[in-house]
Amino acid sequence: MADHEVTIRAAGPELAGSVYALLLDCGRDMAARGFRNWDPPPATPESIATETRAQTVLVALTGAGVVVGTATLRREPTHSYEEDERAGRVAWAAAGAAALYLNRLAVAPQGQRSGLGAALLRAAEAEARARAAAALRCDVLADNPDLVEWYRRRGYLPRGRRAHGGKDFLVLEKPLT
Repeated sequence: MADHEVTIRAAGPELAGSVYALLLDCGRDMAARGFRNWDPPPATPESIATETRAQTVLVALTGAGVVVGTATLRREPTHSYEEDERAGRVAWAAAGAAALYLNRLAVAPQGQRSGLGAALLRAAEAEARARAAAALRCDVLADNPDLVEWYRRRGYLPRGRRAHGGKDFLVLEKPLT
């Protein structure tokens, strides 16, 4: 499943169930590898449908219309960083700048390591730039060093650590300007 075999675009509410099914598959795959932060998925079909109206939910679609990847761009983080910033656990390079927050970047297990995740990330960064964001921010499970390194190779820099949902996360930021 290479980049050229899919189309990446914004999703409408009609794709919410398919996005949720993808997150279920990814959550099961991650749990089998010991990462339980998406078991159950951090969304529902209803919340995803709402997000397609208020946020940007990108999907990677095959020619047959099957959702094989997704990423969500939010204006506000899903978990506030205020307390972590006050306590000095998180310090943004682009503090005070307009930023967007990346959530749930996911690729179907059979399509992982195909370049599709990188294509979705590039699409998310392009969308963030088009929306005049100075930075794109995300949290990555600290116990997943391979994923942390994947983001670092793409220019994401560590800005601190924080806990939410009972798990430890590394906070990453990529300046876009």
